[in-house]
Amino acid sequence: MKFPIVVLLTAAALSCGDSATRVRGRTCGGCLDAQDFCLLGNDAAACGLNGVSCVACANGLTCQAGACVASTGGMGGGGGTTGTGGGTTADGGLDDCSAEAKLIYVVDQDRTFSSFNPRLLGTAGGPFTALGTLSCPSQAGAEPFSMAVDRNATAWIVYDSGELFTVDVKTLPLQCVKTAFMRQQGVAMFGMGFVANLPGSSDETLFIAGSDFGSSLTSTKFGTLSTTPPYTVSLLGMLPGAPELTGTGDAKLWAFSPNLSPPKVARLSKVNGSVEALFEAPMLAGSPRAWAFAFWGGDFFIFLERSTDRSTQVWRMNGATGAITAAVPDTGRTIVGAGVSTCAPVEIN
Repeated sequence: MKFPIVVLLTAAALSCGDSATRVRGRTCGGCLDAQDFCLLGNDAAACGLNGVSCVACANGLTCQAGACVASTGGMGGGGGTTGTGGGTTADGGLDDCSAEAKLIYVVDQDRTFSSFNPRLLGTAGGPFTALGTLSCPSQAGAEPFSMAVDRNATAWIVYDSGELFTVDVKTLPLQCVKTAFMRQQGVAMFGMGFVANLPGSSDETLFIAGSDFGSSLTSTKFGTLSTTPPYTVSLLGMLPGAPELTGTGDAKLWAFSPNLSPPKVARLSKVNGSVEALFEAPMLAGSPRAWAFAFWGGDFFIFLERSTDRSTQVWRMNGATGAITAAVPDTGRTIVGAGVSTCAPVEIN
């Protein structure tokens, strides 16, 4: 999400260059296949880190942080086993999901689209892997505003022009498809996040916190958005500030609101948006310019650029205590959207 909002309502199509799909080892955060194609490097069939050649892990080994390691076995403490989503893996991720569906994804103001793997924090390659540059057929001058990712590893990206696009993150080069979503009920742009309907369920709902063009972002409309035509907004209530949303595989909805005093991370009721749990984050105070939010492995990842920051900083908030630490102090990016599916691990053991 970006603030202040500038909306251009011209009808010309945006033209962008093709996204790069083949990279040299020194620019690949994952591993390279036999054709020098950069893969994420976190799959047992294609495991590796920092541009090495991909390897297939032997039987009994799994790929973690780009390395083949012995599987711990057992059940994790996060996702649960109820619902229709199958079982859970040792780290709480649902086992009917692709490896790509278990990562965080971010989009920059300049349309750079990347994965963000928290397991790679502190490594030489870092957590970001660039997957390409979006070339969505948007209105001229429009920019990404917010993003969510579903269980099929499809990114849903709304632009500040009120246009909604989908991108399959498993397919390179990235292809951006325009949906038929149209501004409705005073909602043109919105923060958003998918949430499992029940703990461990593969059924999910896209929640939004939206506003109209020219909004001051002092409050936003809370509701859901259907992910099939005609892409209907159903309003459930109002929220203070301009929160970004994230959801979990154990059916919880969370919001990060940087323009409240102090900034807050809150668990919201999926019925009306009321606050069910709250962490205050005074150390993140300041005039926000761009922000995004994602839950992964029991913690929250806050992507925030304030007026005093050179670029987006990544902060990690402990999901149990609310304690905040700096994860990436200076990304060199302006991140306006982050998305994570309900396949992501709920807890890392």
